[in-house]
Amino acid sequence: MKASGSLREKFLDAILESASDYGIISMDLDGLVTSWNAGAHRVLGWTEDEMVGRPASVFFTPEDRRHGIPAAEMQAALQRGRGSDERWHLRADGSRFWASGEMMPLLDETGTAMGLLKILRDRTAERLAAERQRADAEFLRSVLASSGDCIKVLDLQGRLLFMSEGGKKLMEVSDFNAISGCAWPDFWAGEGNAAAHAALAEARAGGIGRFQGSAPTFAGNPRWWDVQVTPILGADGLPEKLLSVSRDITSARQAEEDLRNALGLNNLILDSSHDCIVVLDLEGHTQFVSPGGIAAMEIADLDAVIGLSWLRVWEGADHDAAVEAVSVARAGGVGRFTGFCPTHTGRPKWWDVAISPLAGPDGRPDRLVSIGRDVTEKWHAEDQRRLLMEELAHRVKNTLAVVHAIARQTLRGDGEIAEGREAFAARLMALAQAHDVLMQGSWTKADLHALVEGVARLHCQGELGNFLIEGPEVTLGPKAALSFALVLHEMGTNAVKYGALSVPQGRVAVSWRLDRVNHRAALHLRWQESGGPVVRQPTRKGFGSRLIERSLAGGIGARVDLAYPSSGVTLILEADLAALQTK
Repeated sequence: MKASGSLREKFLDAILESASDYGIISMDLDGLVTSWNAGAHRVLGWTEDEMVGRPASVFFTPEDRRHGIPAAEMQAALQRGRGSDERWHLRADGSRFWASGEMMPLLDETGTAMGLLKILRDRTAERLAAERQRADAEFLRSVLASSGDCIKVLDLQGRLLFMSEGGKKLMEVSDFNAISGCAWPDFWAGEGNAAAHAALAEARAGGIGRFQGSAPTFAGNPRWWDVQVTPILGADGLPEKLLSVSRDITSARQAEEDLRNALGLNNLILDSSHDCIVVLDLEGHTQFVSPGGIAAMEIADLDAVIGLSWLRVWEGADHDAAVEAVSVARAGGVGRFTGFCPTHTGRPKWWDVAISPLAGPDGRPDRLVSIGRDVTEKWHAEDQRRLLMEELAHRVKNTLAVVHAIARQTLRGDGEIAEGREAFAARLMALAQAHDVLMQGSWTKADLHALVEGVARLHCQGELGNFLIEGPEVTLGPKAALSFALVLHEMGTNAVKYGALSVPQGRVAVSWRLDRVNHRAALHLRWQESGGPVVRQPTRKGFGSRLIERSLAGGIGARVDLAYPSSGVTLILEADLAALQTK
């Protein structure tokens, strides 16, 4: 029995020594080490000689000793038969390692505890790996939580297995369980559904599937997404799941759409505008000309003007104004001027120009835009208005001079004042009618037929029965028109008082023709009275005679013959047509 017992003890010692991965330590009931195997030496660093008789608590950390962990572990082993723990322990060199340990009571033949046995195993590598795994998992959770993308895990058939918290918010998912296992491609409609299936097939083959499409959230709100599907590889290196990352690009898509619409509107404005829109660099060189500008400037080859100096097209004082406008625009303001610039075909044109800055990325002007409006017609109209105003002022002065002459000639005679006033009013009426005719010709010309007809109606109570008017179309200048009106009025007044129009059967024939005299066109006009009383030669020269001499002969250079045959008064007038039309 003794030999057998000794063999058994040797066998047990051999087992303990061969368990080099385990620290096997026996203690008495006071916690003092009674045995220390080779594994304990390897794991903890102390030799058996160093530890036998010392408290086992020395390889517990100071904080565990302060909290009574060694004693509590011994108590648990004695009371419950086993005390398990996983915690940090100390080595002989003071370093720490993570160990999993079991403490059990050592019982004698009667079942009474005579000591304790602690078994330790170094689990530091596993602990650190687990901590790294937990840290990685926590990092991944934080990434998924903070990501603004919708991150999903799918099985190889495209069924939904997982969705990130950020993805749930984006897709407005209140209960993921309600959609877990659903076919992810079914979230897309039309072309989007086909694109989703194609992306899944690409990822299952080990590639990367990408597409952009429209899919509403689960609350029904429309969204645009940029989607990427990639494989999640298994241990065999083959895809075992799929990762889908969808980025909400609704705002970018809307901004892109707004930009396209704005560009389309701008292009429509540029294409439909008749203004000359030119983009310049800060030095004034042409970079772009709008379609309306190409047409307005009659440019045949756009490339021929790109890069040329826009300032060189302006002349004289307008060039200085253009330089000043460019300077104002470069400083951030709006430069304006009106100037003359011919088209590329040489057609003269006037322009109203505004030059504004175009801001660059830094907010400062990096280009200029010139908008030129063709105001040639307006400029000509304004010029014509100025000329007309000057002409009107000149004509009014002349008319006042005529009125003054009429007044002097009318009121200086020996007749009654009342008779003089009546004659004066009639002559002013004739003058007014001549003005009406001139107004119809914008004060630049008067129709001879209209002048004669006006005189006839004035002396025949609006009827033309006693008058015969005949002649081609002839226009007179303002001065000649006023002279003809006054002379014809005097002839009509005398005819009413003394001549053909003083009796019902009397007639007045006014006729004219155009002749050639010395290779120049000449007007030949005849006033012929008939059917009236016998005419007698006047004994003195009256107002009419003096008016004829001054207005027709002296004023417009006409040759006049006023005769008084017994059959009726005759007036014959010849004058150069060009002189009549320019005066």
